[in-house]
Amino acid sequence: MYFGRPNPIRQVACPKLPGIGEHVGVQFPSGHVVHKTQDGTKLVPLVEFAHGKPVREVARPDVAEYSSVVARVMQALQSPSDYRLLDSNCEQFASQLLTGVSLKVRKFEALFWLPLSSA
Repeated sequence: MYFGRPNPIRQVACPKLPGIGEHVGVQFPSGHVVHKTQDGTKLVPLVEFAHGKPVREVARPDVAEYSSVVARVMQALQSPSDYRLLDSNCEQFASQLLTGVSLKVRKFEALFWLPLSSA
């Protein structure tokens, strides 16, 4: 009997309702998405996350990382942090859940490794 492949854990994005840019979250095989908003950290059905907008996949963790992703999500739901546009937003939150590494740290490391001169 063929059961098909389970849906992956993945980082997803959709257009923001007000304003420009994208809203980002982490979708689970159940179809629920955990995301951070100004109203807090939420676990909602994909339909509620998308609000009728198209959803695209941004990234997927390796299957071997699923248990780590789930542990980070459980921690985030139990001890939510405040939303801050510049340093604790939905994109940074989803990236942290998926990779375990702060997006702020990765951006800093990318800047650090850039050549200091182009002479």
